Amino acid sequence: MFFYLLPAIFFGWSLGANDAANIFGTAVSNRIVKYRIATIISAIFILLGAVMGGAKGIETISSVTTQNMLSGSISVLSAALTMTIMISIGIPVSSSQAIVGSIISVGLIKGGVQWGIILKLILAWIGTPIGGIIFGFVYYKFLSIPLIK
Repeated sequence: MFFYLLPAIFFGWSLGANDAANIFGTAVSNRIVKYRIATIISAIFILLGAVMGGAKGIETISSVTTQNMLSGSISVLSAALTMTIMISIGIPVSSSQAIVGSIISVGLIKGGVQWGIILKLILAWIGTPIGGIIFGFVYYKFLSIPLIK
């Protein structure tokens, strides 16, 4: 059983290396927040988010294809390796895209991918940056304090 848990731990490490950097990278590099404080805050809220809201994400991901313990571990290991390689060469990477891609590949081999769920995920991947652009623009325009000229 412990063998199947190791890829998840590795994937968790790659999530921290990638996603926590996405959140606090600008603040830490500009010395607004100390690295240690950013790490502590990230750890607390990542844990809270996983406990309080992780079930919906698990439901969506688990409905892509049927997997057993071995194929699930292989999918997670593949996603973790992909993320680690991309992080090490300095290319931005999406953990959700890495895990969904690896789950699809195992599903294709086993024969059974729910393409409706994949379409829903792809639409979310397109809509998320567009939403970020819109909300970033609106919030900056209405909430930024004009500098004294």
